[in-house]
Amino acid sequence: MSTYISESLRNQIVSIDLSRCCYCLTTEANSGIPMTYDHIRPVSKNGENGIPSARIYVDSNGNTTYLTAKNTARIMKERNWQSVMVISQYFHIPRSKLALNKFGVSQVYSAHANFYELRDIYSTAREVVGYASYLFRQR
Repeated sequence: MSTYISESLRNQIVSIDLSRCCYCLTTEANSGIPMTYDHIRPVSKNGENGIPSARIYVDSNGNTTYLTAKNTARIMKERNWQSVMVISQYFHIPRSKLALNKFGVSQVYSAHANFYELRDIYSTAREVVGYASYLFRQR
């Protein structure tokens, strides 16, 4: 399969997706860098971006934080992995860690982008409610 994306196709993608990544929903304005169309495993970096591809696992089945944590715990057990890195918005990391802990994943590291938006006020309030519901949620 070709990895080349024509200029006209790139322009269509920018127009349709409003310069927003369809996977992580980050915008060019938020990130401060031009949007690329292969940022999960950048072709421009030979698919590595400093981390070997074999060490990157993208969970396409985790439609919620809870399901992602459940799926991650299962995958970690199958592969005998001892730790996980959560990369998300700063306000979402505590709930992600809590969900993973509930499924027995204790070594959870995290990273987040260093930018903030006005919508973070709403998102942070939403996460407080989400965290409380996860705190009392049974597996």
